[in-house]
Amino acid sequence: MSNSEFWNKRALTFGHTGWANYSIYAFDQLARLKALESILTKLTIESGLALDFGTGSGDFARMLSKTFEKVIAFDTSEEVIAIGKNQSGHILNIQFCTGSSVMDVEISDSSLDLILSVTVLGHLMDDNLLHSHLQFFKNKLTNNGQIIALEYTPPNKIPQSEYQKFLTFSEWQDAFSENGFILDDCYGFYSPTEASCNSYDKYRGYLIVKILRIFQRFEWPRNKLAIVAKKSVNDNDDYFWPNESNDLLKIMVYKKS
Repeated sequence: MSNSEFWNKRALTFGHTGWANYSIYAFDQLARLKALESILTKLTIESGLALDFGTGSGDFARMLSKTFEKVIAFDTSEEVIAIGKNQSGHILNIQFCTGSSVMDVEISDSSLDLILSVTVLGHLMDDNLLHSHLQFFKNKLTNNGQIIALEYTPPNKIPQSEYQKFLTFSEWQDAFSENGFILDDCYGFYSPTEASCNSYDKYRGYLIVKILRIFQRFEWPRNKLAIVAKKSVNDNDDYFWPNESNDLLKIMVYKKS
């Protein structure tokens, strides 16, 4: 199965390309959005053009559209792009696009103020492909532009899965450094399955969530799970924190060197 076929299948099955378990997805997607929103407010960059690389169903593109004049939302899955367009039709400053590679998208050099990549770079299984993407991003960023990448950063090397490669934090830094970037800021991020946080544990422990999980393949329980997850995420911020060396996931902020 090709990369695009894999993500098309997930989009058609789940309506997005995130966690298959919706009770996890409901909390995790909101936690990612809230963490990234908070980090964005600390950046001193222009708010002209942003790229959401691997946009999925467009949640992060819609977040970026509140700050940036224009957002290019790219994904290799045409099925998930169709979902994103359907959910974002009222937002005029998002340009959804799809294709075999983001490097085929017409983006002027030195035009991007921000590139956002949420657990996407780790799916570039070939080292040369990762490096070519980072070189492309460097060329497209303005001199003051930055790239935010949320990725798995296990303390020790672990085997790759069928569709994801896991680099250590040091390996990520090396990859970015070799392509003209330096680390500007960094945050740890929780994992719902391997490095939980108190707010997520509390959310999963609610009786209503335990009941709704049983029926989560239906729309009504999903809507209720989303409501409970939203309150849990909004009332807490323990799902991300200042960088620690042994974080399983990190939100890394890079700038041109």
